[in-house]
Amino acid sequence: DRVTVCEPDDHDSYQGNLWGESGIDNHGNQNCGGYRMGGGWVNMVHLTQAGNLPAPYARKPCARGIHNYYTSMVYGHVSFAILADRQYKSGPEGKVNTGKGRPDWVTDPTIDIDALDKPGLKLLGNQQLRFLEQWATDWHGADMKVVLSQTIFSNLADFHGNYHNFLIADLDSGGWPQTGRRKAVEAIRKGFALHIAGDQHLASISQYGIDNFRDSNFAFCVPSICVTYQRWWMPDREHPPRPYQNRINGMPNTGDYLDGFKNKVTVYAVHNPPQKYRKGRLLRSHDQTAGYAMVLINHQQRTYTLECFKLLSDAANPKPDDQPLGWPFTVHQMDNYPRKATTLLPKLEISGMPDPVVQVISEMNGETLYTIRIKGSAYQPKVFADGKYTVIVSNPNDIYQRKTLVHLTPDTDKTIKVQF
Repeated sequence: DRVTVCEPDDHDSYQGNLWGESGIDNHGNQNCGGYRMGGGWVNMVHLTQAGNLPAPYARKPCARGIHNYYTSMVYGHVSFAILADRQYKSGPEGKVNTGKGRPDWVTDPTIDIDALDKPGLKLLGNQQLRFLEQWATDWHGADMKVVLSQTIFSNLADFHGNYHNFLIADLDSGGWPQTGRRKAVEAIRKGFALHIAGDQHLASISQYGIDNFRDSNFAFCVPSICVTYQRWWMPDREHPPRPYQNRINGMPNTGDYLDGFKNKVTVYAVHNPPQKYRKGRLLRSHDQTAGYAMVLINHQQRTYTLECFKLLSDAANPKPDDQPLGWPFTVHQMDNYPRKATTLLPKLEISGMPDPVVQVISEMNGETLYTIRIKGSAYQPKVFADGKYTVIVSNPNDIYQRKTLVHLTPDTDKTIKVQF
């Protein structure tokens, strides 16, 4: 009786890791990029897992006739972008030098991390980025926005498989390639969206940084319902420990960090497994941080409450330690675009329309800076450079209810009345 979104990932495609690289044939080497199985077989996986979703944004298949499924839907006043962040991601082998060992792991400290961000490498691909940009501007029927994907867009796991296997960087994370990651986060931020993902076997709450720490949206990596391969985020235990600033409530392994690819990320909470586990299948799985997540979205208050439950939690008899340290955690919609303004445009006082949509467009380069359905009738748009701007105030459900204010320049004291 609930709407269900189920995204295919690597193991659904019979691969240990998936670097889809637009659907090409990987010729038996998954790290080169592409799919191991044939196009028709991959299409059956996509139909089985995602055939109930709305029509895909891109109707034209990618290589070998493999269909796209990335799309959007509106449910309960929330607009969801459903991404295929593994279908277009580049494979590492033959493209970048990660040193000896696995081509997706960096363990050699002499490797130049910046050199791994080569021109032409993809995370989402050009067309999927265009979809995200368009989706961020579309507020039909929606008060809030959420991005769903396989993997969060940072490298928040530095120990893999066991308590001692330290990786400098993991290319099988959403933190690589760095330019692709930056473009994806910039697009998500324009819609004030929360990012929800899984895949990493490690629950975390983080906030992306682009140019500065905490200047972009929040991300919730949910726990896995079954964990057999552990990962840890333990930068305080690295040798030497990873530098950080601004610890969160005194909790270890939290604060402002550069991840393995030098992406800025602020960690608010992480559920690391212990070093040893209890005997018994359920107890062991519980100790390995298996569990499930809930995100409670209040479209009237414009908040997201992130909850993370351990496997053996009893919902009928809740206990204080059912959720790891740092959960539950509440994010306000406006927290997903906290980039500091250099100046402000005139204040808008809007009458005749409840909770209108406000869009800010730079006239210097034509870029849409952001689009937001405001709460109430007053809003003062922030901008990040002096110049002229176009501001559109609208009700996207009615094309005739639209006011366009052109050539606005920064003025913190001026008020513009917009009457519908």
